[in-house]
Amino acid sequence: MLSEEQVNLLDETGGIYPAPAPAVPGDSIMVSPVAGTKVVYPANTKRAVGRHPNENVFWSMVRYVIDPSLTASEKNVLRSAIQHIESRTNVRFYNATGQPTMDSTYGFAYPYVNVQNNAESAFVSNSYVGRIGGRQNLNIGSACGVGVVVHELCHACAMYHEHCRYDRDNYITVNTNNIEDKALSDVRKITSNIRGAFDFNSIMIYGSYTFSKNGQPTMLKKDGSTFYQNDVLSDLDRAWLNYFYLPYIARSDVYRELDDVVYDGNNNILTEAQRIELQAALNNGNPTPPSGGRIPNVH
Repeated sequence: MLSEEQVNLLDETGGIYPAPAPAVPGDSIMVSPVAGTKVVYPANTKRAVGRHPNENVFWSMVRYVIDPSLTASEKNVLRSAIQHIESRTNVRFYNATGQPTMDSTYGFAYPYVNVQNNAESAFVSNSYVGRIGGRQNLNIGSACGVGVVVHELCHACAMYHEHCRYDRDNYITVNTNNIEDKALSDVRKITSNIRGAFDFNSIMIYGSYTFSKNGQPTMLKKDGSTFYQNDVLSDLDRAWLNYFYLPYIARSDVYRELDDVVYDGNNNILTEAQRIELQAALNNGNPTPPSGGRIPNVH
């Protein structure tokens, strides 16, 4: 979903957010959302496409609320989608349903994803890209399956559409004449994204007939063949999420406790010694979580 301002930015700059601050010559412009320090992100690294790290749009845990409009079936789809992501990546979701959405002391809105039923269409789900601040809606169409909701949750985690890459014309042909007018913004190129190798297996790429208004292909491979949207995370999807996220356990204190399984940016599972070492580094050298700090987090 794009605001009017974002549509204008896309037309003017090729991106939907203001450009990151210019880099110091010879320095990295990538900032780790975990450590807040600059990191090296080689141009040839094979990961998926998404928001720029120094736009401050990543979550520690994706805070979400189940809207009362969500049906029992849609709740089950949401739970399955969350389980799919959490079982394969470092991303963790925090269920804040029924909890305050505003800070009582300072009066600011907590950032959270409000997962609601899409009353306008049973066949359409959509989400904002990354953490935008305050309440942001994620709409689920009642006819949409688990793979579609995984796709939308990945948007909320800051992933773009694969077919919107700046270099997509080297891999696919987009037939805009066959695309529904309301969906044209979904295929516009984004030039300010993080990108790796083009991934036809990505859950973030549409199929060749998505949003066709006349039954003709909207997108084709360069050899003229068709392709289909995946309903599971690809290895490159996972690598992107694993690079930018850590699997935190919900706690009421400030200790950063990691889950039992932690992936590196290449989808390799850290050894227990590496996991403990990382946990200690995140907590001023303390590898041991204080007792009694965990809080319930049921999806």
